[in-house]
Amino acid sequence: MTGEYFLVQFFTRREISFRNKALKHKWIGRVSSEEQGKKFNSETSGSETDTSLSDMSVLQAEFGQRDGVIGCLQDASLIYELSRRMDYGVSKVSKQGLKLVDKIIASYPKKPRYMFDYLYVAYYRAICLWVRLVLHGNMHNPMVQADRAACLSAIQSIVAFITDEKHKLDEVAPFLLVPLFLQGVVSTNPQDRDYARGLFAKIRVDFEPEANLYLEKIEQCWKDNKWQWW
Repeated sequence: MTGEYFLVQFFTRREISFRNKALKHKWIGRVSSEEQGKKFNSETSGSETDTSLSDMSVLQAEFGQRDGVIGCLQDASLIYELSRRMDYGVSKVSKQGLKLVDKIIASYPKKPRYMFDYLYVAYYRAICLWVRLVLHGNMHNPMVQADRAACLSAIQSIVAFITDEKHKLDEVAPFLLVPLFLQGVVSTNPQDRDYARGLFAKIRVDFEPEANLYLEKIEQCWKDNKWQWW
């Protein structure tokens, strides 16, 4: 299973639409004023839309599809694939990687306050983490670990929102798998690893095949002390 397929497969329109029908209006309206009315650039079609984050269809069916997230994942995957080609220069890979990181950093919610703010932070940080791993090849790199810590903090904030609003984890679990996986791969602290295991155990209740696959790969990375999961 390639890196691209493994990380991007969960973002098909069918999966997101089918698995997230439980999202409620309480969450739909909870987006920052900074993000309201923002136009999203479709990375896959190159077109621009006027759909705001408050649109239920975007949150339920199109997270990752029309907001640039899946495009960033695909770009990160391409950078990884190019890094493995002997006929593609290291400088070109670095240039594309740094350009993508700059693009992602510019997309961070500046002052995350609500659940979906933190969800975007989790994904953008996770994707940055992946690109930096490709560029530096070192899971202990300070920038990699800074992205990991920020990603984990965002995930913890999302879980806190779920708890405070008395929602069930399965309502947002599909959204958490990719960032939880990427930050988990480079987790070296025993407490952070235990947190990842615990959250995967909760997600496994409703999404056993997916959660098991991700956790098995994470634990193999921990055992081998390396981040390459494929």
